[in-house]
Amino acid sequence: MKTGSRYIAELPEDLRRRMIEHYKTLIKKLDERTLADFLLEILKLSERGYTAQYIGKFRSTIFEEYVVLLLRRICNKTLSVVRQAKIPLGDYEVTVDVAVMQRNKPSLIIECKVDLDASRLKTALGEYLILSNAYKNLRYLIVYFNSLISQELYRIASRFVPIVHVTELRKTVVKVLKDSLVNQ
Repeated sequence: MKTGSRYIAELPEDLRRRMIEHYKTLIKKLDERTLADFLLEILKLSERGYTAQYIGKFRSTIFEEYVVLLLRRICNKTLSVVRQAKIPLGDYEVTVDVAVMQRNKPSLIIECKVDLDASRLKTALGEYLILSNAYKNLRYLIVYFNSLISQELYRIASRFVPIVHVTELRKTVVKVLKDSLVNQ
């Protein structure tokens, strides 16, 4: 699994120094404005010839790491937060962006989407349906940075699973975890 620091290490020296500063600030502050600035800085790599695929993966990695660090601040010590967690389904496994595990079982799954479009939303909903049938009391959440879906699609999809902007993540996760632990 590639980390944000690994992406940064691959950059030329001039870019690397700037990205290291953004990364350190993000880890220290863990706020949405710093995240937005960093994601924008990564997007500017296109001006230096980096591919859309590379930039997209770099941005999604940083977003996932942000969510993991934020959750580790929120969660109590009985819960573990895992990025790119492999959730077993019989002889198959599903890799999710972030999982909050309790007693080695997923309690909360968070799909992180820098840019939430219809295709990504449908994939996340399918994953939710499969996992929620396999794990009783599993909570599932889609967190996004930019929404590229219509209000109608958002309204329909949010009947099944909470879809929240990154600015609502702290409040939503605290509520979801509280409800989840009460219902165990």
